[in-house]
Amino acid sequence: MTGDMIALARRNAAAGGYTNAEFHQAPIEAMPLADGAADCVISNCVINLVPDKDAAYAEIFRILKPGGRLAISDIALHQPLPDSLAGAAKAWVACIAGAVPVEETRAALERAGFGEIAVIDAKSDLNVYKGEGGADMCCAPAPKAQAASCCGTGPSAEPSFHDGISDFFRDVDLNAYAASVKIFAVKPR
Repeated sequence: MTGDMIALARRNAAAGGYTNAEFHQAPIEAMPLADGAADCVISNCVINLVPDKDAAYAEIFRILKPGGRLAISDIALHQPLPDSLAGAAKAWVACIAGAVPVEETRAALERAGFGEIAVIDAKSDLNVYKGEGGADMCCAPAPKAQAASCCGTGPSAEPSFHDGISDFFRDVDLNAYAASVKIFAVKPR
């Protein structure tokens, strides 16, 4: 997350009249919020990129009010990644390398104190990275009809780190290793 992203989120919230939303730039393991400050925490393809997932879930638990909810869209593993993927920067960019098994996610949430935990396979095709690649490929690839994605405002003539991701994953069936999951949990009252 960058300062520019925070500024854009604040402008969009103001333009939409959303007075009940705040945006903070901080590590997920050390959020600048008081205990019990949030009703809901949402995350899209972030937790798998955090090295200390226990610390992230404990911090989310801390800032949630009793009865508060967690809703995450992320990647979880079915089986361990081969070494060629597990340590590859392009696999981190594609949100695959930092993923952990579903059971590990559930256990981390339980250790943090969460209840009503559900980890649901979204049945999404992770092999989208074998597509055209380029700057339109990231955690949540934009539909073909859409010119922008979470990585920027549109295709760029400049080469980027994203270029070559489709080649990198050409001979790998990502669906055999991982799944897009929806994770829900509740902080007990």
